[in-house]
Amino acid sequence: MSTTPTANHQKDRIAIVILNWNAPEDTIACLESLLPEAENQPATIIVCDNNSDDDSVAIINQWALLHFPYEVDNTTDHSQFVFFQLESNSGYAAGNNVGIQYAIDNDFKYVWILNNDTVVAKNALSALINSIEQHPDVACYGSTLVDYSKPNKVQCAGGCLYNPLTTIRSEIYRDCDLNWVQRQEQNLKLDYVCGAAMFLKVDALRIIGLMNQQFFLYYEELDLAQRLKKAGYQLGWCKASVVHHQQHNKKVNKEQQQFLHYHENLSTLLYTWLHHRSLFIFSAAFRFIAKIIVLPLTNRSRLFPSLFKAYFNFYKECRLATQQDKRVSIKASVLLKK
Repeated sequence: MSTTPTANHQKDRIAIVILNWNAPEDTIACLESLLPEAENQPATIIVCDNNSDDDSVAIINQWALLHFPYEVDNTTDHSQFVFFQLESNSGYAAGNNVGIQYAIDNDFKYVWILNNDTVVAKNALSALINSIEQHPDVACYGSTLVDYSKPNKVQCAGGCLYNPLTTIRSEIYRDCDLNWVQRQEQNLKLDYVCGAAMFLKVDALRIIGLMNQQFFLYYEELDLAQRLKKAGYQLGWCKASVVHHQQHNKKVNKEQQQFLHYHENLSTLLYTWLHHRSLFIFSAAFRFIAKIIVLPLTNRSRLFPSLFKAYFNFYKECRLATQQDKRVSIKASVLLKK
């Protein structure tokens, strides 16, 4: 591994933020794919463990000590590897915010937020850097996400379209052939960049704030995209940057299904309230009725309790949404395990 970037390159550093929770094998595969990219760029890999209750910390530490034997800490702003071990799991946004805040505090130029179930292709990072430096009006780029098990099938080209009336999203060029997609015009309209791989300007984050921690799970990237666009920035697709996304359908038990469905609905309501308030009554009603119809048709009537709970809790606590302006100015708190 190359040495720490020299001082004259510090202003161009890239922070690569990866959140782990009980999935060390996925995280290690992602980290392994990043090693060549980190060698060719002034990059720092930042892993945030969201209070895993398995052996994640030991496995990641062992890997890090093998590749970065002198740099497994967060006490210096020039390390190539930083490992945060959080005291609690406060959600996707909160976990990633620790790494993003580190990038802001230490004057990084860009931050690349990656899901831990991604594997980056060769030159994926350099392609993003080239694109964002050629288009100063773009503050957030998405990569070409492809299916890990079917690398010629595209999951989405940079991001998605989103209909706030129906709350239905559609991934751009989903299931299309990769070779065909890479021949398409790069200037696509994106409503948001897919959260599995988001490349952002740190200066833009200084202006709009961190990820919204009111979203425990889902819709963080939609909220971030709206705030970027309201601040005058644009979103982009970097088709030359290819990222393999495993997105394997792990079996979840009934309790986990309720948990995920609850947060999907709660986050939808919160996002609509924050950014499409004039549509809120119709959107919330449409989604509720659609769920009432679709869940039995898809043999998922067992999820009714989480649907009702999400709507009840949103209406009970919707006053929290009015705290958005105060929230985005707050720094991420770093509660580390001893």
